[in-house]
Amino acid sequence: MSDHASVEYTHRPDGGFDVVISEGVGASVLPGFVRKVIRGDLVITRKDSWGPLKGDRASGTLEGGSTGLTSKVRGTFELVPHGTGSRLTLKGTAEVKVPFVGGKIEGMVTEMIGKMVHSESKQAREYLAEI
Repeated sequence: MSDHASVEYTHRPDGGFDVVISEGVGASVLPGFVRKVIRGDLVITRKDSWGPLKGDRASGTLEGGSTGLTSKVRGTFELVPHGTGSRLTLKGTAEVKVPFVGGKIEGMVTEMIGKMVHSESKQAREYLAEI
C-alpha cells in the first residue's frame, strides 16, 4: 500500500465484514495523458464486502471509484480451498467516462486495482501464516 492510504474495517452482525480502502497516487507519477484530465492527485477508493464463511468458502463484492473523474469499479471475490491453501478469484470491470482517453485510464485503473488486491492478499497470507 502507498504512503497515502487508509483502511477502515467494519465487522457486521451477520458474520461478514466490510473493508474500505482509499489509496492516493501523486500527480507526479501519473502518465501525462491522465494529468491533462485530472488536476492534482488521484485517489482510488474501494469497498470490499465479504459475506460470512459458508463451510470452507467465502464470497464478496467490490465497488469503488476515484476522485477527479467519473469512474466505477465493480466486481466479485471468491475464496475457495486449493491444495493445502486457498485460491482467491476476482472478476470485475472498470469504467472511466472521459472522452478519447477513458479507455486508457480504465486499463490503468484496472491494473492499479489488481496490484492493490495482489498486495493485500499477500499481506493477508503472511498474517494468516502467523496465526
